[in-house]
Amino acid sequence: MSTEERLLQTLSTNKGKMPLQTLIGGIAGEEQALAELTVLALVRAGKLRIIYEHKEPIVEILSQPAASDLVRIESQLPLEQPRVVATIPLSLHPGLKGLPTKPTPTDEAFEEIMGSAKHYLKLCLPFPEEYAVTHFGRHIGRIAEQGVRVKLLTRELLSPSSRSFDYAALVRSVMRLVDIYRVRGAIDRLQIRDFHSNITLGDDGLALHYESIHAKILISDGTSGYVGSAEFRGNSLLNNFELGFLIRGPAVQEVEALYDLVWNAAAPVSYEQILHLGRPPRIRSGRP
Repeated sequence: MSTEERLLQTLSTNKGKMPLQTLIGGIAGEEQALAELTVLALVRAGKLRIIYEHKEPIVEILSQPAASDLVRIESQLPLEQPRVVATIPLSLHPGLKGLPTKPTPTDEAFEEIMGSAKHYLKLCLPFPEEYAVTHFGRHIGRIAEQGVRVKLLTRELLSPSSRSFDYAALVRSVMRLVDIYRVRGAIDRLQIRDFHSNITLGDDGLALHYESIHAKILISDGTSGYVGSAEFRGNSLLNNFELGFLIRGPAVQEVEALYDLVWNAAAPVSYEQILHLGRPPRIRSGRP
């Protein structure tokens, strides 16, 4: 019996909560690491939750997991080779013929990741645009209809720090994503958070950038992802030279752990707040 099968069997005999040590304590050696990763995968899939009682980790069963919920991790296999993803400006396309391999176009890689999502999709998009959200609207609409949970991590929705970016465009892109989920009755499956903070200097209240996000990341079900320079922007998909990687296997979990670190520190943006984002807050320039 495999490690995953043993975990499922143990979980099937418990309907409420059980100590984590009871669940994986009898599994030894390298298989215990696999068991721990499997438990984390089920947590991310929304089947389990880890809570603490008297400082002891407890597994709470939210819904009975099945074999299809498991992220299979083969500890003996080498890391999968990442796939190069790129947007190549049109004027450089003739030069692609001389390359040993042709990179996967950015829009195709994004569609592949979104298309594979069965449970959740995590997005880190600092400066998304409505055009790109609309461009991927068919894929986003499909996962909304299937109840796929989406987390969007962005910046400066709640506290824009400068006039160096188009705040109205950011708001429109977020509203477009909200609309896609709302019209399909899945708004409760969409979460948005803002990681950005300013510092205020002087008596005039000048706001300066302090901490924020700039990474561009897509993660599907903890099994596939994109890390690179491109995001949901027209220029990223069509005109700029953008470069990144499509990753699978254990590397995805490393990236996801970093994503979760930032997500947990970010400020939640409620549906009610989003509805009132049509006019950006007044930005203090420091000038009289």
